[in-house]
Amino acid sequence: MSEIVDHPLHVRLGKLLQKMKPLLSEATTTKLGLPSEAKLRALLSDLGRHISSSRTVGNAGDIWSVIGLERNEVRTARVLTWLLDPRGSHGALAAYFECLWQHIPDQLRPFELGTVLRATGETVPIGDGQNRVDIEVEGDDFIVFIEVKIDAADGPNQLSRYASVAKTKASVRGKQNFAVLFLTPGRLPLLPEHCVHITWLDVSRAIKQVQKATPTANIGAHLAISFADHIRSL
Repeated sequence: MSEIVDHPLHVRLGKLLQKMKPLLSEATTTKLGLPSEAKLRALLSDLGRHISSSRTVGNAGDIWSVIGLERNEVRTARVLTWLLDPRGSHGALAAYFECLWQHIPDQLRPFELGTVLRATGETVPIGDGQNRVDIEVEGDDFIVFIEVKIDAADGPNQLSRYASVAKTKASVRGKQNFAVLFLTPGRLPLLPEHCVHITWLDVSRAIKQVQKATPTANIGAHLAISFADHIRSL
């Protein structure tokens, strides 16, 4: 049995590049060449310094994976509720919901948005104990329900029931307008009246658009951007 030798990383990397050389075109290898041992050592040393430095930045870029958000609908809806609520500590007031509303095509947008007052999660809008809504957004002249889906399917006639409940809630609260937003990973062809489809990509783009228009360096903005990156792949 041949002895296994644990060569330094720069030696192993050099051997790997030598083995890859035949796979590259002559023009490529002639133009780029293969780095010398000294260049490999310098490259790895420089890379190591950057990696060590990045560990002290503390930008919490992976915060949502750390807390186990993944594809959990309940947890994801709670974070989204926080961002859509103008009273939230994110510092963007109603900008995220207003921008998301503008992402709905003109011909499908249920009404022109008034002043956004609040967003509340996991509500029972008319107190009947039967229709629990993931997110309820209330404005000066409207009620909007958001039904959040990632992997689960909607129940029988769920959206039609929610549209009816939204109409009732709007009437009770003296609001002129109501709608249901159905938030899912992909587009759907047909929805009941007063229901509009939006995707997680729409939400991600809206968040990024707000931050691009008014860039800020606070923790709320950082969390919003990282959340936008997370939901982009849902």
